[in-house]
Amino acid sequence: MGWELQRQQALIDAERATYDGVRHDMLEERIEEQRKWRAEKDELLEAHRRQLTEVEANFAERERIRAQDRKLELDKARLAGAEAVLAAAKDPSGGKNPVLVELRKLKAEIEVQQASLREADRKLAEAMAQIDVLDKEKRKLARALDSAHLSVSEAEAKTSSAHLETRRAREKAIELEWERFALQSVQDTCWSGTRRRRTGCKETVERGLGAVKVEWLVCRLEQNTQPFLQTAPEDPAPSRHARLVLADGGSSVWLMLCDPSLSDRDAGDAAPPVPTPPSP
Repeated sequence: MGWELQRQQALIDAERATYDGVRHDMLEERIEEQRKWRAEKDELLEAHRRQLTEVEANFAERERIRAQDRKLELDKARLAGAEAVLAAAKDPSGGKNPVLVELRKLKAEIEVQQASLREADRKLAEAMAQIDVLDKEKRKLARALDSAHLSVSEAEAKTSSAHLETRRAREKAIELEWERFALQSVQDTCWSGTRRRRTGCKETVERGLGAVKVEWLVCRLEQNTQPFLQTAPEDPAPSRHARLVLADGGSSVWLMLCDPSLSDRDAGDAAPPVPTPPSP
């Protein structure tokens, strides 16, 4: 019996070490991936904001150029009208024709505007080329963001798998702990008396523990508490959460379970697990 308890304890310790190692690696990896992804995301978003600002400035310049172009068209119409008037009206005195003066003024203005328009056309071409570059950068940014989201999804899937592996390791460790608890309980309860008495006690205790195994596992897995054996009279029960394992009058053995109404949060704030007290 003692060798079996030592073997079970060794298995429990190994499973617990596996569980602790997986949990630590999983948390470290998840924190590092989230930190890296957030940094990359912030950098990409900042670059996107800068590009949008430049695009807005380029479109504003383009609208200004179009306004100048419309004004030039109006001036050309005025010039055409002035030339028509000049052809129809001449100054008989040979003095300065006011229409001719207006025409020359318009021509000078148009020449200045045409020079400005050529410069504006050049700037517009540069702006449009810049917009093309920004569009390419935007598409590149979108692909990078998609890749970042994909990386996060893969990280979440990996984390979920690690969570599952961790939970399975913990459940296995708790199952081994239950086996050790059951063996230890039989040994502590049925250590005295004749061989026949010990055999009957062993069968009764094993049967009683088997009936409450699920409740024991719930206490350990969901509320992280440690059920324990307690000797008390058969009637009344020492607690509404106690389960009778061995009926023996005033020396009956009870399994003291956790309060199932406690939430995980309450259980996490509760006192540390109570160890199984040694039998008298």
